[in-house]
Amino acid sequence: MRVEWVAAGLVVALVVLTSGLRWTSQVQVMASTYTAYPIAWGTMLEPEEIAMIDRAADTLPQDAVVLGEPVAGSPYLLHRAGVDVVFPQLSPIPDSPARTVLEERFDEWARDPAVCAAVRELGVTHVYADSLDYYDDLNAKYESRTQGLYLLDPDGGRGSGGADEAGAWTLLDEGGRASIWEFSGCS
Repeated sequence: MRVEWVAAGLVVALVVLTSGLRWTSQVQVMASTYTAYPIAWGTMLEPEEIAMIDRAADTLPQDAVVLGEPVAGSPYLLHRAGVDVVFPQLSPIPDSPARTVLEERFDEWARDPAVCAAVRELGVTHVYADSLDYYDDLNAKYESRTQGLYLLDPDGGRGSGGADEAGAWTLLDEGGRASIWEFSGCS
């Protein structure tokens, strides 16, 4: 009987020493990174952006494929509205050279034929842009490997292709600092 109590005491000590008692808080912290509601260190989506994403099922055609920086919120189009996206998750998709080209240099689509080849290969029809940047302490959105998608401004700014390419972009919807654009620049 004494051996059983000693064994039980060792199990309890092991749980305490290995942070087993913090299990609930660890689960809550991990789950909170996927929430759309405000948390202590910011969130991926603003309320207006959530509304825009939810409208996307009606705003976009059924065969739409949306390209957007994953940390800016574009994966939520798939999960909340059933719209196909190039990047359905935050982590990179291995063995996809076309996706790598778009991550690194989509903003050069008007000058780099390899970018348009990747756009056509993946069937991109729309672009998700978000002007919220990592300088915003409450809602930082930044990923170093997706510089080609970072802070796109189809309305004449970064990645727009300039005044000569203005017809490549048609604004379909916006919410907060995010927007969804029809993209025909590589057609």
